[in-house]
Amino acid sequence: MKHFQLPGLTRKATLALSFIALASGAILSSCARTTADQGPKLHAMFDEYWQEQMREFPTWATYLGDKRFDSLLTDISATARDRRLNSDRNYLNRLRAIDRDGLNEVDNVSADIFEINLTRSLEGDKFKSHTMPISQQNGPQMSVANLIPMITFVEAQDYENFHKRMQAFPRLIDQTIENMREGIELGLVSARINIEPVIEQIQSFIVKKPEKSTFYLPIKENKAELTGEVLKDFAAKYQNAIQYDIVPAYAKLKKFLQDEYLPNTRTEFGVWSLPDGSERYTYLINYHTTLKLTPEEITQMGKDDLARIEVEMDAIITKVGFEGDRAAFFKYLHSDPKFYYKEKDSLLEGYRAILAAIKPRMSEQFGILPQAECEVKEMESYRAKTAPTAYYNGAAEDGSRPGYFYANTYNLKSRPKYEMEALTYHEAIPGHHLQGSIAQELADLPDFRKHSWFTAYGEGWALYSESLPKEIGFYQDPYSDFGRLIYDAWRACRLVVDCGLHYYKWDRQQAIDFMKEHFGGTDENVISEVDRYIAWPGQALGYKIGQLKILELRAKAKQELGEAFNLPEFHDQILGSGSIPLTALENKINNWIKQKKEGSA
Repeated sequence: MKHFQLPGLTRKATLALSFIALASGAILSSCARTTADQGPKLHAMFDEYWQEQMREFPTWATYLGDKRFDSLLTDISATARDRRLNSDRNYLNRLRAIDRDGLNEVDNVSADIFEINLTRSLEGDKFKSHTMPISQQNGPQMSVANLIPMITFVEAQDYENFHKRMQAFPRLIDQTIENMREGIELGLVSARINIEPVIEQIQSFIVKKPEKSTFYLPIKENKAELTGEVLKDFAAKYQNAIQYDIVPAYAKLKKFLQDEYLPNTRTEFGVWSLPDGSERYTYLINYHTTLKLTPEEITQMGKDDLARIEVEMDAIITKVGFEGDRAAFFKYLHSDPKFYYKEKDSLLEGYRAILAAIKPRMSEQFGILPQAECEVKEMESYRAKTAPTAYYNGAAEDGSRPGYFYANTYNLKSRPKYEMEALTYHEAIPGHHLQGSIAQELADLPDFRKHSWFTAYGEGWALYSESLPKEIGFYQDPYSDFGRLIYDAWRACRLVVDCGLHYYKWDRQQAIDFMKEHFGGTDENVISEVDRYIAWPGQALGYKIGQLKILELRAKAKQELGEAFNLPEFHDQILGSGSIPLTALENKINNWIKQKKEGSA
């Protein structure tokens, strides 16, 4: 959820002739100087970079609880992009000029990750991702509205800041349209299947009465308890902004998509159909997995893991006494009313009960636990139809807002009870909330590392987390345990389907059929998922690949350490450095194993 980034940049080496006479003295001085000052120099650069990131991406700052830029929206113009790229080049050059021999282990890892982030940004620029900023999954048609629950409206200034953001919304839409027009000229356009649902999303924001708008919610809820003329004044400001800024901007975007963009969209589904498709997919595989894997290798990994999971599925089918094959069992799960709630409030309360039950048991598997709380919320109606079953938004770093596990209540017949345990453990505890909050609270890490995101690490951890509660007695209902396997199979399917769509040139129906056959999701979820993979090439690979790596490292540690292996300590090692590439994670665990062995020798 976070970003894109040409290595080998050379330093400028122009010296004035007048300094040549001083060169030998400067060299001697440099040789005599120790590297003791390099750590503070490195951290000063990290802090400078982080402050710049908050200024450049003010909506991200808001998400993290930094309110300094709450009146601004991110500038996505060509000028802003060039400014950021030049800045990244500058930071990369400065980083490479630092003598790292005297740095401690933590600082060396931070420098490595800083270099990876900068290099990824610079390498990714050639793919011009800014030309395809919209899909049913994300884009400015949702991003500004999504800020509303992230903002703590506790004083009048919060209302004023968001009002300014609404006034800035037309500029954001104009920049979006300009970027997408560039994409049309370059042949870099989205698949039609990912744009058509956006029209419906946009329409939900084009209201006749401002009071009916999502953007009017801060006034309706009035969390700051504004009164009298202050409330009346903000109500009028919001109504005017919705009527004259928000709605016209949405109408403009809708007209552009319908009249200009849709006729130019791709009818093919895979990234292979873009001019740079093959190179782009190779980049995205590496970006999301942090490993150098081929589509062939990834596909085989998915098939092998599916075979393992399906054996476990068949064992549960036998255990519950069902007479029929796996396909018949899937059909039974989809059709029997006992597996579904009839009221959305019941679904939400079901999630809350699961979360409440698992939370006090986490000390059995973890040494480090976060302070941040996690709450279940209903997913916003404007995005629910095309959204996944759930998603997570992190807690504010200053503690002003808990982490939110958003549950999708659209079409309750597609939200089975037997999937709820695995989903809660993935999105909340011990998954995303636990990992993200621990990272955010690590005192010895620079800010950019607390909030870095590597898909294979973050999503790999969340998938690994789905099975942890089973080890301490959860998943007592065999159907919920089958739901856990459904979710595991779903992520194994992703390896096959993502490569199928973007490398082997599958069509959409092939992907849907494969998913239906192998993981047993409801039709609604399967179609939503496949369309997500079309919109977001490579991202779906991170889950299973990350999970398999963590399981591999756990098995290795257990085998090599024997009775000295301690699961909470292992988990603290996995979570104690924030989100890192899988290669760095493997190095860390190998070092930990070595140190444990030496300590017990």
